[in-house]
Amino acid sequence: MAVVEPTLQPGLGWLVLLHVSNGRRRSGVGQALWSAAISVARKSGASAMYVSATPTGSAVQFYLKQGCKLAEPDEIIPELFALEPDDIHLVCDLKTSG
Repeated sequence: MAVVEPTLQPGLGWLVLLHVSNGRRRSGVGQALWSAAISVARKSGASAMYVSATPTGSAVQFYLKQGCKLAEPDEIIPELFALEPDDIHLVCDLKTSG
């Protein structure tokens, strides 16, 4: 399941949720959901996607492989950080990622 807010801010989408059940992980489902999510964001005019990832190695590595990078302090959305302060906050440039 993936949930996207394609217009969190002008030019910035937000991946609200991406979840793959245990039995379906590492089978391409996450990649397919990510691709669909960035497609929705791009169609709405987003040039970047904000991601707040569960602080596990597998989740963070997944997003890094998709072209995301750790959010710089000035890129962090304070309201989203307040909701998930333990998460790893990332930003993905949709102009260069697949």
